[in-house]
Amino acid sequence: MILVIIRMKVLAEKRKELSQTIVSLIGSLRTETGCRRCDFYLSMEDENKRCILEEWETRENFDSH
Repeated sequence: MILVIIRMKVLAEKRKELSQTIVSLIGSLRTETGCRRCDFYLSMEDENKRCILEEWETRENFDSH
């Protein structure tokens, strides 16, 4: 299993745009071979922080992504 954590700090004026973009991409990512999960998180402590969590079955699946 491969776990990928992407942490971001976004400008306040770009929060909505970033969130809309990520949400529009997650659906297709979830259908890729070997993708066990892909989730998008908002920080409860800092409204400008975002996180993407991806879980892949194998390194090969992640590399081909």
